Amino acid sequence: MTRMRLMLLFLCLRTMAVAQTESQLTFRRYTIQDGLPQMQAERLWQDSQGYIYIGTLSGFVRFDGREFTPFLKGRRENIVGFAEHGGEVRALSFRRQWFIEDNNELTMEPIDRRGEWLLNNMNSSDLPNGYALLEDEQEEHRRLCRVTAAGMQPILSSEALNRMTPDRKLYLDGHTLYIPSGDIFAYRRIDGRLYAFGRSGISIVEGRRKVRNICRAPEGWQQTFYGLIVRSSEQRGGRQTFPPTVIADEHSLYTFDGRRVEQIATGFNLIMDLLIDRWGRLWVATYQGVYCYFHRTFTNHRLEDVGDIVRAVAERDGQLVTGTLNGKLMAGRQVVSDDPEQFYQPSAVTIGGTVYMAGNGDVCSYDGTQQWLQLPKDRYQFVAKAGNRLIVGSRSTVTAYDTRSRQLDTLATDVRHPWCAAQDKEGRLWVGTSLGLYCDGRLSDYPQRLVITTMDADSAGNVYFASADSLFMIRHGKVSHIDLPQLQGHEVRSLHASPRGFLVVAAVDGLFVGRLSKEGQVSQLHFFNHLNGFTMTEPLKAQMAETADGTVWLPGVEQMTSFKPADLLAYDESDTYIAPPLRWWQHWWVWLAALLLTALAAWCAARWYEEHRNRQRMIRLQREKLQQQQQIDAIRKKAIEAEPTTLAQDIVKMTERTGDERLTLRTATGTIVVEVKDIACFKADGNYSQLLTFHTTEMVLVSLGKLEKRLNPDTFARADRSTLVNIHNISQLLPRQHTCIFRSATGKEVEVTLLTPAFKRLQDLLQA
Repeated sequence: MTRMRLMLLFLCLRTMAVAQTESQLTFRRYTIQDGLPQMQAERLWQDSQGYIYIGTLSGFVRFDGREFTPFLKGRRENIVGFAEHGGEVRALSFRRQWFIEDNNELTMEPIDRRGEWLLNNMNSSDLPNGYALLEDEQEEHRRLCRVTAAGMQPILSSEALNRMTPDRKLYLDGHTLYIPSGDIFAYRRIDGRLYAFGRSGISIVEGRRKVRNICRAPEGWQQTFYGLIVRSSEQRGGRQTFPPTVIADEHSLYTFDGRRVEQIATGFNLIMDLLIDRWGRLWVATYQGVYCYFHRTFTNHRLEDVGDIVRAVAERDGQLVTGTLNGKLMAGRQVVSDDPEQFYQPSAVTIGGTVYMAGNGDVCSYDGTQQWLQLPKDRYQFVAKAGNRLIVGSRSTVTAYDTRSRQLDTLATDVRHPWCAAQDKEGRLWVGTSLGLYCDGRLSDYPQRLVITTMDADSAGNVYFASADSLFMIRHGKVSHIDLPQLQGHEVRSLHASPRGFLVVAAVDGLFVGRLSKEGQVSQLHFFNHLNGFTMTEPLKAQMAETADGTVWLPGVEQMTSFKPADLLAYDESDTYIAPPLRWWQHWWVWLAALLLTALAAWCAARWYEEHRNRQRMIRLQREKLQQQQQIDAIRKKAIEAEPTTLAQDIVKMTERTGDERLTLRTATGTIVVEVKDIACFKADGNYSQLLTFHTTEMVLVSLGKLEKRLNPDTFARADRSTLVNIHNISQLLPRQHTCIFRSATGKEVEVTLLTPAFKRLQDLLQA
């Protein structure tokens, strides 16, 4: 182990002098600033859910498409392998394996409980998931093992495994194990054929021993301590997600298409591992971070002169014509003219097979040869197309140049800083300026006071222009705002309406690509920046160009980028984002249970409140009844103390006046006189009685028994122990309801419900 670490350190120091990574592909580099625990990455691996794991010299991370989740951060733990068994992911170091729990906690178990075996990280990087190569402390007695829940299960021991040098990669093809030796460093089956990758090149293995060389090793192919790393992509959804095979030596990346090898990137500091994920992205683990090459079709282009940049770009007969800041006019890769005293503005247009560019004091035309239009010397800002006319804008004037008659016509003067122009379907010329929008030389009412620096028209004659982070459309002479919330906060530099139905909007910090309908509506708007392939530092305030194959060319402050909008929209970047597993409280049944518990708690609270209110009401009624009883007792006591009475005093007298009997009774509030004919009945109430008349109800201070003894038995009869009725006022007996109805001479009625024995007694009394 010490020898291996010394060699690693030596190679790392030796490669520090390698140039910075150069590539024609778009990539992003991940470092400790993005969340890696350590710059020296050892292993790349993707689990069944799509998470990408990166092992480093100080722990490992899990990438979900947006951010890294660190594990063992700050611990000196060299993670050199990963495995998944039964849905459980484990990270493997030389002596330990770490299991990831559901809550992202880690549990540790030794690779070998007896401490005799260690993990081999050099020869086993090509083994599929679930397999590992173990060796002893002296890096001998190797054996191939299967990773199981019970531990490492040995399945093969061979002297050929012990003879392998660190640059040889084991390859398990189904049930056949290939052990490289001699000139061969790695094997890989591609499209049903077994390929051998060696020092001299690439060969096809036919049968057991026959090898046929098909490709020589390219110049610079290095196979030293680490040998070659080979990864193959898969066909997904009917399209190839990446070059069929990617090969890495220590410092460079190559692609192999079955016939030849081509270098695609170089300048890496010690490549340790490769991974082509399920979305077709190529990951490269190095000792200076991790590189991710995107599936995008963005291609960056730089001029050979690093101090020069492309500013004007246009298409002519399938060829790209460009004008640079340092005065170069180029047709494809050929330099047509080179004038250091000249420079080109970021504006170009093609009319009738001739490219026009705004230069320093004049306008340049190119139709195979370069010419200057000999316009009045001025500081020209832009050129645009309006039919066969060339629209030229200077600092305060907009003129039209007829490309056929070569006549110059002034369209507008005293215009403050015109920046762009376009013609709509009806032939109206719209000009964007620092003061707003001009139409046919007049300032438009809407929008007002907006700085408009970019404008373009689509094939249907709709004109699009932008100001700051807002996008507008002109259709049939009317200006309308296109509501695109995605643009908020992104300052627009240029836009391009593709004749193929795409809208390309270049902002300071990224690129928007969407689809255009015939009515000019924008849909499927996608944003691209350094996170998903668009690595241009900043687009220029310039016009874009589109070639016949649908490729759009966009100049930037450092480089020019080309891409196809159709390819960009055919691939949804959101598919590469893996949603984290739901927490226990995020499941629907948890929310349903919480809702039911809340409803139950609310019902219990309402029930308790209702019962509490009823108890309080009962207590209040009992208190009032007690107070009434106390008042009655006090009145009775006062009456008794003031005037000892007898029954004769309670019933003062019964007199007959004009044939009517009257009854005088003492109540709690005084003495009342009641005519007998108005009495319906008496009801017992403890030691007192309730008097029911046809007008009112009163409590009299005499018991029902004493009343029965003093009253006329021909008028009052005892129905039961608690009822004394006036039989002369009985009007009707209702058997079903056991109800007795009393009626006065004036027709007033009182109903009293009786018990069954009392009701029958009244019936018998009345019948007798």
